[in-house]
Amino acid sequence: MKHRILYTILFTLSGALFLSSASHASTISFDVVKEVINGDGQISLYVKIDTEEKDVNAISGKLVFPPELLTLEHIDTSESAVQLWLEGPILDNDHIKFSGIIPGGFAGRADVFKLVLAPGDAGTGLIAFDELTVLLNDGKGSEDQVTSEPLEITLPLGQPPVFRAEPEDTTSPIILSAQAVTDPSGQTPRMLVIHAVDHESGIAEIKYHTEQTGWQTYTKPTDISDIPLTAAISIEVRDLAGNIASRQLYEQPETANMPINIWWMIAGLLLLIIIMTISIITLLHRHTP
Repeated sequence: MKHRILYTILFTLSGALFLSSASHASTISFDVVKEVINGDGQISLYVKIDTEEKDVNAISGKLVFPPELLTLEHIDTSESAVQLWLEGPILDNDHIKFSGIIPGGFAGRADVFKLVLAPGDAGTGLIAFDELTVLLNDGKGSEDQVTSEPLEITLPLGQPPVFRAEPEDTTSPIILSAQAVTDPSGQTPRMLVIHAVDHESGIAEIKYHTEQTGWQTYTKPTDISDIPLTAAISIEVRDLAGNIASRQLYEQPETANMPINIWWMIAGLLLLIIIMTISIITLLHRHTP
């Protein structure tokens, strides 16, 4: 079992970020952990969304942090509720830009993204959002009024170490959604979109399998226009502890698995109906004076 050395760090939360001035508004909040792994210090800043039972399908904005206190090391979207990123999250000067959509919408609590930051000098600074936008999944693209309060962070140095054993992960990942997204206008290709999370050890790999492609690693929404609509798509998600979750996806399950002899029976029945209809019409004409 791996061990992590966690240094204590003082974080003063001046408040969460609240979306919409209406009651039951969606909420975006921070979860902050400072970890030292193999002697290298890092701060994990989790940005989470809680829709408070509202159905949303898009989020965008900028996240600004003090560069004199924190240096961006890595951006992780592997467990994000956002399935299609239109932009970023990406570092642009002194802020992180991000814009993404959730096909089909999402309601509940989930991660938006995680920032891995290296702490700098001791001091106090603010982490805040700018130009934050959330759209409702109401078919109109309705925009919530957005208000926010910054997160104040204080980084003292020289704190004593705290040791913590990492618990064993025996829980399988969760496949939140797996779907083939089709643009009715035909302007964009048919895309396979998979969203999975693992709240313990983290996602190690996502794979999909079809008869045409064999097993393929999934890292982002994938063009599956060349795969027949009736094809079965197998999905497998493995976490860092080796636990596996799987799912079978059929785009047209009722027709994809129908035996060929049933098609012959349907065709024969239709032919019989046509013959009987013609016979009845012929008889009626013969008996008409």
